[in-house]
Amino acid sequence: MRVASMRLIVRPRLIRQLMDVHGLTIRGVAEQVGTSKTTIEQIRDGQRIDTDAGVAARLEQVLRVEPLSLFCRIRESLAPEADAADVRESDAA
Repeated sequence: MRVASMRLIVRPRLIRQLMDVHGLTIRGVAEQVGTSKTTIEQIRDGQRIDTDAGVAARLEQVLRVEPLSLFCRIRESLAPEADAADVRESDAA
């Protein structure tokens, strides 16, 4: 029997808007979060559908928002890509 685990799904549109509002660059955010520019770019552009909880927490601090404001926690299903597609569609609305 498979036990469900939790993961964080990205809300890229909101991340992009907050970076714009605060005048933050990908490089600046990456340095403050302690990750690569590629990771931040992928998160911001919706190319990365999930991320590590530590990166998520640090990104939320940098963007000055409450925990789990930019990421939603979901249960991992047998088809996790379906969950991420649902979130991506709702984020685009």
